[in-house]
Amino acid sequence: MKLMLDHVDSPYIRCIGFLYLRYAADPNVIWHWFEQYLYDSEMFRISANVGTPEITVGEYVRMLLTEMEYYGTRLSRLPVSIERDIKVRLLQAEQIKNRAQEHFRDSRRMKFFQVGSRIRALYGDEENPVTWYDAVIDKVIFENDELPPSFVVTFPEYGNTENVSLGEIDIPGNEFERYAKHSHDSRDYNNSLAKRNSEQMASKGNQGHKHQYSQAKSHAGNGRHNIRHPPEIHHHSSEEFNEQNLMQKVLRQEREKSAAKGRAYAARPATFKESISHSNDYGQKRQRTHSPESTQNKKNHPDEGKNFKSVCRANDGLNMSAQTKKKTPQELAAIEEKKRKLIARYG
Repeated sequence: MKLMLDHVDSPYIRCIGFLYLRYAADPNVIWHWFEQYLYDSEMFRISANVGTPEITVGEYVRMLLTEMEYYGTRLSRLPVSIERDIKVRLLQAEQIKNRAQEHFRDSRRMKFFQVGSRIRALYGDEENPVTWYDAVIDKVIFENDELPPSFVVTFPEYGNTENVSLGEIDIPGNEFERYAKHSHDSRDYNNSLAKRNSEQMASKGNQGHKHQYSQAKSHAGNGRHNIRHPPEIHHHSSEEFNEQNLMQKVLRQEREKSAAKGRAYAARPATFKESISHSNDYGQKRQRTHSPESTQNKKNHPDEGKNFKSVCRANDGLNMSAQTKKKTPQELAAIEEKKRKLIARYG
């Protein structure tokens, strides 16, 4: 199964593996299989229609975990407790991804994440929920310049060492203030700030950003002034990653989704017998359709249909007349004699 999910020949082979797991795997192990592929960036087109936009394998995986409808069919329903737990884990994974992107775009943060820096890191196991702990960076692992690095950190409170991603670490407020106070790289930071603002201006095409870019560029030339007033760094609260808070968010989203779709969304799904009965009712009410040949024959010979109807009506009249014809006394006597013999023989 692992070879299929990591297949290098085609993303469709991988997606068949994910779809098989969604249908056939034990719901308790689905997250274990899907977790590392939530943000897989390989692109593919899921529909045969060329106009359908491409999506990533990660988007496909998240769709299998969150949606019930799958291109004209329905996926198997997950137990409610497991489904909500998966939604909480998806929110946590989204926060980790966004935090990694925020760190990776900020040159000051990346310079702070070096060996020996005191940070906060996420950790959890089967007995303890995932939460923030104080940690120290032991090693920085760079795969390439385009991807964020990973880190080997030690938790002084417990003494264990773990490998964490960029999104699973953060900067304590007092540690970063101390680092910014003793840093002499203000000119590099201001140049990077001006570059980021210019990219924002180019992407948004707004005249107001030209003024913002000119201000940032003018401040970049005065590094001494800017080091005294560095921009405020947002520190992520531990409450943002709290599982109870995320579960409340999941429940709120479910209520909003139910209210948006009306009562039909919360209705009990039809059982197998009910679906069969509905299909039978539909089949009984369905009218007979004529083939193209019979339709064309009716157009070419319109009198044949009238003659056929007249013959049928005549036969019906004969049958009715035969049924309503009175029996003669001899026929009635023969019937009575037959009844008497049957009663005498069989009682």
